[in-house]
Amino acid sequence: MERKKKVLTSIQETEEEIAGLRAEESEPEINTRSSLKTFHHEVLRLKQEIRARVKENVSFIEETLSFFDEIVSIFAAGGRQDYSYRQLLQRQTPAQSILFESEA
Repeated sequence: MERKKKVLTSIQETEEEIAGLRAEESEPEINTRSSLKTFHHEVLRLKQEIRARVKENVSFIEETLSFFDEIVSIFAAGGRQDYSYRQLLQRQTPAQSILFESEA
């Protein structure tokens, strides 16, 4: 009888160990799944952020190239009056000299 009790106790302990191992195995699967979901969401967020940064960079580069194109056009135009301040300065110079002449 004693032997049967020992075997029964051993079987129960083994069952408890197996149940404990199953519980430990199922937890990592759940943790792994939640970790994978978290990782997947983080990857999606980063993809969206990268797309937004690419659009910003493309816009910045286009604006910069447009600016340089205008600068090169101004330098290439050379002596064209519509790209210079010369007309404005010439208009102001006679007005200033008239003031000085009237004071004298």
